Amino acid sequence: MVSVSKNLLGIACMVVSLYLALTTSGMPSFGGVVHMPSIYMVFGILTGIALLVMDAVDLKRFIRFTFSLSSDKNLRQMQSSEKSFEMFAEVYAKDGGDALRQLIIEKKMPRIWNIVATKLAINVPIGDIKDILDFQIQRVMVRLDQDITTLKQLATLAPGIGMFGTVLGLIHMLTSLQEFEKLGANMSLALITTLYGVFIGNILLVPIIRSVEKRKLYYLKNHSNLIYWLDHVEQKKPAFYMKTRLRDLDVKTI
Repeated sequence: MVSVSKNLLGIACMVVSLYLALTTSGMPSFGGVVHMPSIYMVFGILTGIALLVMDAVDLKRFIRFTFSLSSDKNLRQMQSSEKSFEMFAEVYAKDGGDALRQLIIEKKMPRIWNIVATKLAINVPIGDIKDILDFQIQRVMVRLDQDITTLKQLATLAPGIGMFGTVLGLIHMLTSLQEFEKLGANMSLALITTLYGVFIGNILLVPIIRSVEKRKLYYLKNHSNLIYWLDHVEQKKPAFYMKTRLRDLDVKTI
């Protein structure tokens, strides 16, 4: 039922956007780049397509995740955790899981560290913790792959929707050549929709896709580091052994 409602909402969004683009008249403003019919056409249809191609349960998460955190923040979190590896190992070896969890809270580490420390504090076997982490990273990778696919689809469609608006504007212009007051508005629809489509597809969405792909690599790197840290704790090696291995695991900034 939720999926059907979402699909109907997506279709309604596209129909209403197309109707508004065809019935709203007006000349561009703010330097000739803001044109409401073109905005209705490109942004409205893209929104409708996004509603159609995405699952209802993923839509809110997709919007919040895609347009909130930057990949630089993920990189800083990963680097901060790497610098604290030795400290975490020493605290856990000396004072146990409860002390480690408190330290992780104080240092505001990513949520996955809190999960690991909590499991250690209640004496969950390290092998089971690794299985939990593997399950978590698989879920995250599936979601990120879905997000990247959706963004790439929208980036591919945006210029096409712009061209659709261009053809539609030209058709309207040719059918109303005798009405000179409408020529400017129809020509604006014909030209500015292409501008918006190219802008969204190549200038707005491509950097966002790149950012999400970076975050995917950082999540994988952080997962690899956590597994290595748990191996180290399980084998009870001295904390300074981590330095060389972490240099080997280092990932260059993309």
